[in-house]
Parts: sequence; structure tokens; C-alpha cells
Amino acid sequence: IVVVVHGGRWRNRTGDMRSISHQLAEQGFVAFNITYRLAPKFRYPAAIEDVKAAIQFAREHAKEWHGDPEHIYTWGYSAGAHLALLAGLDLKLHTQGMVGGGSPTDFIDYPNSPYINPFLGETISQNRNLWLEASPLQHVTDHSPPIFMYHGEKDEIVGFNQPLKLKTEYEKH
Repeated sequence: IVVVVHGGRWRNRTGDMRSISHQLAEQGFVAFNITYRLAPKFRYPAAIEDVKAAIQFAREHAKEWHGDPEHIYTWGYSAGAHLALLAGLDLKLHTQGMVGGGSPTDFIDYPNSPYINPFLGETISQNRNLWLEASPLQHVTDHSPPIFMYHGEKDEIVGFNQPLKLKTEYEKH
């Protein structure tokens, strides 16, 4: 089972994941192409709560779609990758792995982001701990599931250093 999460700067549904979901289904996966509550109306942690709820729903209903509740993965792009990684790194959810493309992994690198500020609802100077908590980089442990990251070198919104920072953190554990 793969829970697929769209991008859109946490504020709209872009980065359409239908094609990926169809390709996964053609390969025998059960794909849940989900959405989540959007910022700024709904701020963090609303979106991640929605992704976690979708994972739980997929697990509880896996057999109805001939899926294996013990083999759930997350896949997202951009803001969706951020959420897919953050959920996948929550060890209580017992995901088996994650795929993320174009994901910010360390919010601290973007203190003036016009996208992160409305998503979190507070600036980094107002609540640095919130910015750290919402960063996937901060949740890597020795027990983190495997991850596959892909990223464009010329991404103008999320720096190419973001997957590299996550790779370095994984290598420490």
C-alpha cells in the first residue's frame, strides 16, 4: 500500500499525483491518493494529522483492497513529500519506507519562506521549536524506515542541499 501525498506549498492541491498513483496500481500496489487540510486556514499540525489518519485508514481497510496492512509506504512531492516524510518518520505508524521528491527537510534553512510561515502560523523567531518539530530532519533515528529521495538540481524553491542534509542525518544513524 502506498499513501500518495500531493504538493502545493501546503496551500493548494498541485503536483497532481494521479499519474504516479495509476502507475503504482498498474504495478500491483494499492495506492491511496490523498489530500489534506490546507494552509493558511488550517495550520500545522492539521495537514500531518490528515496524512497520519490516511495511513491509519489504509491499514485498517487494507484487506478490503487486497493490500497488506504491514507494508505501507508513503510517497509525496514538494510539500506532499515533506508530509510523507514526516509521517513516515513517525515510528508509531510503522511505515516500511518513504519516497520524497523536492522536499524541504530542514525548515530552519528557510526563515523567510512565504510558504512555510503561513503553514506553521508562526515565524521562526516566534517559535523556533515549532520549526524544528515540523522538519523531517529532526525525526531521523536509528529505527527510521528506508527512504528514497529525488530532487532537481535547479529547483528554485527548495534547495538541492535538502535531500543531502537528510542523507547525512541518515548516515549518522
